[in-house]
Amino acid sequence: MENSKLNAIQTYLFNNGVEYYDVQAELIDHFATAVEKAEKENPNIPFKEALIKAHRAFGGREGFRKYIEAAETRVTKKTFALIGHTFVRFVSWPYLVITFSFAAMWYWLFQNLFIQPRYYFVLIMLAFIGVVLRNTFTLRNSNFFLAKKTSRSLGWVAYLLLYLPGGNTILFSADTFSPIFLTIYFTILTLALVAFWRIPHLATQEARKLYPEIA
Repeated sequence: MENSKLNAIQTYLFNNGVEYYDVQAELIDHFATAVEKAEKENPNIPFKEALIKAHRAFGGREGFRKYIEAAETRVTKKTFALIGHTFVRFVSWPYLVITFSFAAMWYWLFQNLFIQPRYYFVLIMLAFIGVVLRNTFTLRNSNFFLAKKTSRSLGWVAYLLLYLPGGNTILFSADTFSPIFLTIYFTILTLALVAFWRIPHLATQEARKLYPEIA
């Protein structure tokens, strides 16, 4: 199909509530196929009419919403793949050096400075809040569902790391933990913070790579 028609389909999708480029890219092929089918059945049909007929073939507003949700689900799977890949980087060369550097720093702090771990925890928690605000501002005008979804998903990862594995315990009874446990825990938190800081750039970069024809 000609680029002009593909651009028209993209515009049509945007006007019908498909805001993000990557979700549009997931739907364009389906729409193009439906339009070509309508044109093949009736060679004289105007393109706009073929486009509307294609939309109706998706089941109207309700059916179209399901296609959008399915497209968002496909992008969401790519979101989790990106998050996993981001964390895997920290256990592979050369990023492994960063991981060991953070671990060495935390171990030294817990062995040599008699500062309560709760103060480090509060500091990292404030840093996460700052990064959340920064990411929200950076991605406020992003046209990629992948970027915004990845940032939100990594925010939940941060929440789980901060609160579920023992954040409250560290706040109120950190003396029960060994320096090695605290080193591992705070190293993971620090790596998550670095990953969270990098996500707007990485997710946008990944989206452009996955959907070059529309980005």
